[in-house]
Amino acid sequence: MFSDRVIARVILDRIGPQHVEPVACEVRALDDGADVEPVCSAHDRSISRGPNRFQRPEKRNDNQTRLEPPDNRHRAQCRWGVESSVSATKQSEIDDALDKLDGSGSDSEWAAVEFLRQAAPDHLPSLLLKKYRVARKAGERASCVYHATRYARTNADAVQLGREALKDGAHPVRYRACLLLAYSQDRAVLEELRAALPRTPESSRKDIAAAIDAIESRDHHYFVDRNHSGKVKLNIR
Repeated sequence: MFSDRVIARVILDRIGPQHVEPVACEVRALDDGADVEPVCSAHDRSISRGPNRFQRPEKRNDNQTRLEPPDNRHRAQCRWGVESSVSATKQSEIDDALDKLDGSGSDSEWAAVEFLRQAAPDHLPSLLLKKYRVARKAGERASCVYHATRYARTNADAVQLGREALKDGAHPVRYRACLLLAYSQDRAVLEELRAALPRTPESSRKDIAAAIDAIESRDHHYFVDRNHSGKVKLNIR
């Protein structure tokens, strides 16, 4: 007698591959992003020939191997374009928190900032830079610059945000840009600050000069202590 495999092969040869019903599958990324796990329809499971080699096996006590259920986490990309392994819910919360950065200084804005520092500590300067580039309101742009200031000594995106905000059309935004660059103590921005002096609006020239002085003096407090009295301190929250 013929085996089941031979019979199945004969049937397939007779009906032709063009009559085989296609199977709809989706690909879900695993938690560690190393492999992908095809998850097929119930119809496909009924004709499966064995475990998929992309699925991670889980050992059981009886020395048998079974497939793990699909993980409900995925490689997500938030609206502001920073890829991270987060749940869809956390992604939505990050987007909502960024929307609350309006420059009002309200309790809800600070609560959003604290959440972002916890949820995306490695990506926050990049998130703020991306939001700054699309924000239409000066308050939102000023908020992005201010909350990036604490990262200005260790993160290139934070410094880049200060450089771009230096050319902003709103005075409060340019002020915070000067403050950020002064706090960064990055001597690489000195040439850019000096070049901005003659072409920046009059209202911001003293701020640019103060940022230059703070960097050259290696003391970020001099941005606010412009007489070098030692009595005024610049504290970044």
